[in-house]
Amino acid sequence: MDSIHVTNGIIGSLLPTLKATTTGIQTTNAINFKIDGQVYSLASNYNGATANYVAIPSTVTIPAGSTGSIGVYVNPNGSLAFVQGTNFLDTTLVNTPFYGLAGTSTTVYASQTSTSIYSTIGLPGPKPGYALLGWAIVNATSTSVWTGGTSSLTGSGGFVVTFLDNFGFVGI
Repeated sequence: MDSIHVTNGIIGSLLPTLKATTTGIQTTNAINFKIDGQVYSLASNYNGATANYVAIPSTVTIPAGSTGSIGVYVNPNGSLAFVQGTNFLDTTLVNTPFYGLAGTSTTVYASQTSTSIYSTIGLPGPKPGYALLGWAIVNATSTSVWTGGTSSLTGSGGFVVTFLDNFGFVGI
């Protein structure tokens, strides 16, 4: 069986387009997704109301002076779940080895470019029984620890946040 039949994830042309308030995440587009061979739909829960955002648990943290990722998942009931990825110290992030596009897929380069915000080898991957919608990359540039459900996801309070929809990432 090929991977299209066994991979859980987004199907179709629309992406979830993750959006945040100070402490939670919601999707701005209605999407279709597949889990264990079954197709489901998730309506957009975006209406501008903070009550529709799903809070990230306080067990997800990013240390001060670090950058980390949070995987955003959906289950067959349409409930969102979150998984913490790898945290990288900002001082060492640009020196993290990574696999490049030149040469073969096993070509290892010494470091990322200075414009990299995160190493994709630290992103959370598949979670059984869930479809991966995307990731929030959080940079705790301040002296504060970023804590789910408490710290800002809107790019304020000393935190820089970047959202990535799960589309076009092969091998994650």
